[in-house]
Formats: sequence, C-alpha cells, structure tokens
Amino acid sequence: MCFTNALNKLFSIEYRSFDLTKNPDAALDVNLGDMNAVQMGSWVTFPCRSSRNICIRSTNEAWTDEKAHSGNARSFYPLHSIDPSGSYKLRESDNYNEGFSKSGGDRLHFNQNNYIWENNYYKNRIQYSNILVNGNFENGNRVFLANHYRDYTDQYGAITKIVSLASYLLVVCEHGIMLVPVNERALAGEGAGGFVYINTSNVLPETPKILSEDFGSTWPESVISTPYGVFGVDSNAKKIWACDGSTV
Repeated sequence: MCFTNALNKLFSIEYRSFDLTKNPDAALDVNLGDMNAVQMGSWVTFPCRSSRNICIRSTNEAWTDEKAHSGNARSFYPLHSIDPSGSYKLRESDNYNEGFSKSGGDRLHFNQNNYIWENNYYKNRIQYSNILVNGNFENGNRVFLANHYRDYTDQYGAITKIVSLASYLLVVCEHGIMLVPVNERALAGEGAGGFVYINTSNVLPETPKILSEDFGSTWPESVISTPYGVFGVDSNAKKIWACDGSTV
C-alpha cells in the first residue's frame, strides 16, 4: 500500500452563520452538507494532495533515549490508553503516516545466477511405453514409466528418425544407421520341436547393430518407409541410400 499523493480532506471553521431562514436565496452558494454543523458557523472541507496521509498516525520511534529510559515510544490516545504512571509521561507523537510515506520499500536484494535450472537434452535416448492390451480400459501406449528408456552412443550424431521394420527398429542418426531389436530372445538350445528361446527382461538391447557408419540423414522428412525398404537422403554425403534391414 502506498499513500503517495494521497487525497486528504482538510477543514477549517468559518465564523459566519449559514442560517438560511433569513436569506433563502443563499442556498445556491452553500454546501448543504456543511450547513448549520455547529451553532456558530459551519465546517468547510476542501481536498488537497500531499505526500502524507494525515488520517493515519503512528508512534514516534526516533527518540531512542526516551524509549530506553521509559520503555515506551511516543504515542497518542486512543492507540494507548491514558496511564498516570511515570513511564507514560512523554510528549505526544506528531508522526503522521510514518510507514506508508516511505519512498522505497523494505526489500532485500540477493544476487542470483542467470541460469537457475539446467536443460538436459537426451538426443540419443529411446523411450518405450507399456504393452497395449486389447479391451483394456487403460491405453498402454500412453503410459511411459520413468525407467523405460535406453541411451545409445552419440558417435554417429543425434537420432533424427526411428522407423519400424518388422520386429526391429531402424534408427537413423545424423551420420549413421543402427538396427535395434525389440524384445529380443536368446537362443538356449535346440530340441526335437525346433529351437528353444529364452525371453529377456530388456525390451531394448544395450548394444545396437551398426548397419552403416558412412550414411545417415539430418532431415527426418527425407527418410521414407516403403514396401521395398527404407530410403533416405544424406545431404552431407550427397547420396540416396536404401536399407532392407540387413545392409545399406
């Protein structure tokens, strides 16, 4: 709150009567709200602008010796009740609007670093959701747990696009192409009925298969999946490449 340039109403007494019984025509020149306020004359109010709001009084803490001796600062009635004891025999406070008339607020300024947080960009991270179950009330494709991800090497630049290729993910980087199997099974042995596989708990393997270290793409719009394979444009090498899942 600030009362700078507060509009205060000052008043004075003009010792002349506004008795309209003798001169009714004078009512046009008189403020009817101030008319006949007292028996002798009337209260005349007028507005003025000031840097202090005189309607708010405050205690005077400037006299430190008096406060140290008596234990009380200069105050006024009725903020403090009348007390005949010696500790209250002080002069009345003449401070008006002491707190609200300050030119500056009581603020403390501390130096802060320009960056109060760090933005981490995981350019080679692949996150995966839960499994989608048909007929389930919850859509598993929209649930991503905090630990369901895999970070891969940035040796070939950032990942620009991921294309589904059969049961694999074709990961196109800026300067390379990787093949990442999904829910890969480990071969345990061979029996009469065929090969025996063991499912692992890893959805994505830790080490991908590198298909190309020479070609990639910095433009995800240039990588297109077709029935004949995946095609892309490498603007750095000025080449158009094709991948069938095994070679580039």
